[in-house]
Order: sequence, then structure tokens, then C-alpha cells
Amino acid sequence: MSHRIKLRAWDAERRCFYYSTQPGVDFVFGKMGDGVYIDNLLRLDLTDENTSQFTGVEDENGVEVCEGDIGLIGTTQYTVCWNEAGAFFDLAWENSTDMDTDLLLSDAVNGFPVFEVIGNRFENPELLEVIS
Repeated sequence: MSHRIKLRAWDAERRCFYYSTQPGVDFVFGKMGDGVYIDNLLRLDLTDENTSQFTGVEDENGVEVCEGDIGLIGTTQYTVCWNEAGAFFDLAWENSTDMDTDLLLSDAVNGFPVFEVIGNRFENPELLEVIS
């Protein structure tokens, strides 16, 4: 059994996501640049800032969790991030200054504690504002 990598890309100008699983949408990676093509027309350049990957897990409501999603465990807010050093998805606490946390995304969606997606950094940037 094989799993395809699922990606999504945020188009800030059109305020919408493109998904690699959408019919007619192609995510192309190559020497001339990376981009999202819709019906063979370049629609969006892919960058680390506008592209996120499906983590392979779902939240408590069956929502696919992607890098950049924002969720709650109880009343504490976390952001799903890629941990470069460990090569896994991690949860960064709402007021943390770095990505070095002790809460793995897999722990949060496979039992206790319960993780619920409430938005993402693209559509809901206000959720990232630190309350002082």
C-alpha cells in the first residue's frame, strides 16, 4: 500500500487554497521553478511560505491536519509545524518562541490529549497574534 503526499498551496491574492488532489490541479517541481498549474497554466509559484503538507493524521472531528494548521488542546492553542531536526510534525505552543516542544502531533491525535483544528495561518492569521 502506498500513500501519496498531499499538499496545499495558499494563493494570497485570490484568498484560496489549491490542493494537490484537486482534478485539473498539478503541483510541479523542477529546475525552472516550482508552481501550481491549473489546466496547464501557471497559477501560483510554490514557496516554503505558501505551501504546506498533509501530516497523515486527522483531528478529533476527522479534519485532515496540515502543516500551518492551528488547533486547540483544551484551551491552549498550538500550531502544527515541521520539526527539521527530528524530521516529524510537532505542535508549537501558542506563546513559545521556538519550535522545540515536547508535544508530538501524533500524540495529540492518537488519543489523549484531544487536538481540534480551529483554523490555519493562511486564512486565520489573527489566531497567531500573541496576547500580551
